[in-house]
Amino acid sequence: MKVKNFCNGCSLQCQVSYNNAGIHFIHAKPSKELMKNKKVLPLLLLHGWPGSFIEFTKIIPLLTRETEGYDFVFELVVPSLPGYRFSDPARKPGLGPAEMGLIFDRLMKRLGYDKYYVQGGDWGSLIGSNMATLFPDRCSLIQLLSVFYS
Repeated sequence: MKVKNFCNGCSLQCQVSYNNAGIHFIHAKPSKELMKNKKVLPLLLLHGWPGSFIEFTKIIPLLTRETEGYDFVFELVVPSLPGYRFSDPARKPGLGPAEMGLIFDRLMKRLGYDKYYVQGGDWGSLIGSNMATLFPDRCSLIQLLSVFYS
């Protein structure tokens, strides 16, 4: 119920299509007043396995509000990776981290961001690393954490 209430209170929940597959994401924006008075930095938050966008529900309000001593706030894009929660699964084999990076870069461009930051853990770190490699002029990395178990 907490997650449902949180999702219903988000600025925007959307689904975009990529190769006829729906990609769910939350688009959380700071208040209009903050957007006038602070720099707004677009930040793509990517979850890992077996997680979901729900991992970010507690931090989203913290990142989109004013923090004393900082001249910026974040505008967040928090997608569900393909096959997770509300995003459709891959339609064919071969949807790896680089291909997901392409999908999310297209999403950020579609939302109007020429440059953006990305943060991810586990699978999200692999996707984010690929994005920074493929799109170095648009994508800047923030701390990435990748944990592998053998």
